[in-house]
Amino acid sequence: MQNTSHAVMAQRAEGKESLDDFPTPPWATRALVERVLGGHNVRELTCLEPDWIDRMRLGKPLKKLEAHVWEREANEHYVEPDWCSRRLFEEEDFRPTIWDPCAGFGRIPEEAAKQGLKAHATDIVDRGYSAFDGVQNFLTAEATRAPVIVCNPPFATASHFAVKALSLEGVEQVAMIFPTARLNAAHWLRDTPLARVWLMTPRPSMPPGHVIATGEKPGGGKMDFCWLVWDRAYSGAPAMQWLHRAGRTPV
Repeated sequence: MQNTSHAVMAQRAEGKESLDDFPTPPWATRALVERVLGGHNVRELTCLEPDWIDRMRLGKPLKKLEAHVWEREANEHYVEPDWCSRRLFEEEDFRPTIWDPCAGFGRIPEEAAKQGLKAHATDIVDRGYSAFDGVQNFLTAEATRAPVIVCNPPFATASHFAVKALSLEGVEQVAMIFPTARLNAAHWLRDTPLARVWLMTPRPSMPPGHVIATGEKPGGGKMDFCWLVWDRAYSGAPAMQWLHRAGRTPV
């Protein structure tokens, strides 16, 4: 039976040379104009970058979009840049100990250690991290190793990881990387103490582990990612903030 859910039917998948023509539903545009843009003159707005507009006016070819397409990684092991966790630890107070149950190559535990935190590192597979604490299936864990859990989980089961983390006695805070585009359909978040959403910028490239292992240096990312931060003591609507790679943006 075909899965006809909105999340599946709305997926965008085109070839590298495609013009990426996916018409926006009229209701979506109407909502943008009425609820977001307000009194702005819509005729003067454009979604194209200024350089692209100039090129179109002069009849010049547009820049070619360079995007990596990798083979799917077993166990959903995709590797985030170091700056993603470094910046999170600069903004959030996770002292004194964190547990990364999806440690992979150890990027999150390493950045935690640089910030003076003690870190426990486990994963469903031993990927050679020198400070690895052992193989463990987090979804069957009966107890936590730290009051704070920080990880880059398999996105297909991210909701299970979050719910599991929040169910463990002694866990006070949880932080997980999540695809920003999936937020609007993540209805499971409503019943959780989600405190903050950190939108990472620029887009971080998260290639599969085997790409990193071969020494390949990925280019710019093509997907938006964020950190979801839960706090058991928090109540109310979550705050949404930018997490800039270069540091805090002056106010």
